[in-house]
Amino acid sequence: MLDSSANKTQAATCCADTVENHTHCSCSDMSQDHARSTAGASSQCCSSASAKSSSTSTKTESSSTCGCHEALDASTCGCNDAVDASTCGCNDAVDASTCGCEGKITGDMSGLIDGECHFEGMSDEAVAAEIEQRLVAGGNINGAEALYCMERMGLETLIELSHKITSQVASAHVSLCSITNVKSGKCTQDCKWCAQSAHFATGVDIYDVKSKEQCLEEARLCYNKGVEMFSLVAGGRKPSKVEFEKLIEIIDYIKENLPIKLCASLGLVDKEQLTALKEHGIERYHCNLETAPDYFKNVVTRHTVEDKIKTLLDARDIGMELCSGGIIGMGENDKERVELALAVRRLGIKSIPVNVLHPIAGTPLENQRRLSDEEVLRAICIFRLVNTDAHLRFAGGRALLSDETVNKAIYCGINAAIVGDLLTTLGSVVDEDRARFAKHHYDLPDIPAQVSAKADAPTLQA
Repeated sequence: MLDSSANKTQAATCCADTVENHTHCSCSDMSQDHARSTAGASSQCCSSASAKSSSTSTKTESSSTCGCHEALDASTCGCNDAVDASTCGCNDAVDASTCGCEGKITGDMSGLIDGECHFEGMSDEAVAAEIEQRLVAGGNINGAEALYCMERMGLETLIELSHKITSQVASAHVSLCSITNVKSGKCTQDCKWCAQSAHFATGVDIYDVKSKEQCLEEARLCYNKGVEMFSLVAGGRKPSKVEFEKLIEIIDYIKENLPIKLCASLGLVDKEQLTALKEHGIERYHCNLETAPDYFKNVVTRHTVEDKIKTLLDARDIGMELCSGGIIGMGENDKERVELALAVRRLGIKSIPVNVLHPIAGTPLENQRRLSDEEVLRAICIFRLVNTDAHLRFAGGRALLSDETVNKAIYCGINAAIVGDLLTTLGSVVDEDRARFAKHHYDLPDIPAQVSAKADAPTLQA
């Protein structure tokens, strides 16, 4: 376990799956051994991670930005490429509400609960069967359908559906990352859940940027436990010039001495700083959306969700992998949890931390009602149904959950975790997490971590 003084967090958020971030297309058969056995025509979708395919998918071979190669219908098209309904090469008979295409990766968060839902009057079993067939074939559910599942589907049916999608579509390779709170306290921002805000009296440890020697030692402990990625996390809107120089020195020192992948979560850095981070070895940038775009103003007032989205898009533009998710249980409703799941899909995020609010004394949310086990599990299921091939990452707050609920969460969709101590709340013991995932027949990272591990692991068997 990491040094607890390096601190533990609800705001925990990080990075780190080994799956290559397919920034422009998620239709992806990506590799033969990752192909969906039941995906039919969708298994012939594009696999480019760096550029849009110019292939076509219509019978007339018309020009398109969709990367599908065959004549696909709405039920099998899984293009999540940078396309919209008018340019998608999916069959002429489809529209935006039935095609799996998500449109351009964009910061526009309007109309997240989109499309129509025709499930009214159908049994849970019939709805689940239709969704399973569509998602395994590479398609998506729209916002209205996701909300129906969140609010109307029986819990056990929803869990079983989510498990089947996890088994057949998501990676069976567990992604483990850990974080160090490289700078703590005195944050100028007012995030209502966070112990590090200078606006709240929480008694959190306060210190400036850690030494490079301490950061390397923490990273080495993680590496020796089979943790594939290590993330430097700093409170504050963004680092000062002096702090940023110290962070670059830490990054260089770790890279010189340890073959571990590195991530950073340093707030609303600009494109110039992101470029420097990438040049010095940061492979992934983390910036949580935190909650539904429309709910964000209820929990943060000193920056906006648009600020966060700009940072993520800037990081994507320079070729960095992305990690972004949020915290459930901050007073948002079911619809807003669905919107958060849809928002990260719209940004094409493939590493999604799922935090459960751990109320911290002294913060405005210290008396916030704790979510029930059912609410937590429903949210995880919806994140999986909406983001079928992403790594869903257990993050802050799971220490509040029972062992039974943690195991159910892994069963229905969690296939990644932030391990060790978190920022300001208790995290988890790495060995215990590995044992939990092994129980569910996941492939675990080697010990010590092998950063060159195969990117696209085979899926679990249902």
